[in-house]
Amino acid sequence: MTSLGRVELKKGHTLLKGTSKFGISERMRGLLCLVGQSVVYDEACELFEEMMGVEISAPQIQRVCTHYGNAIGPLVKANCRPVIPRLEAVQGQDKVYVMVDGSMA
Repeated sequence: MTSLGRVELKKGHTLLKGTSKFGISERMRGLLCLVGQSVVYDEACELFEEMMGVEISAPQIQRVCTHYGNAIGPLVKANCRPVIPRLEAVQGQDKVYVMVDGSMA
């Protein structure tokens, strides 16, 4: 089901290539990662349905986010600056606010 209605594709269709891990298009996976990192997964599925008109479960959003988080982990550890730019150090005593996701694991 898509925001434009139900769309069925044969498994060999061009739009399904490169999705061996998930039966979700590349664009949709990017949107799921964006909304999944912005809010908690339960809120992400509600927000996604409201904005896109597509029902997707919180565990599916979590699986997509976790998959890509694990894929980028080695790049972070390798300090791969071309892929993940580092923030410059700031001077002073500015307050820093942090929201931790997945703290119940």
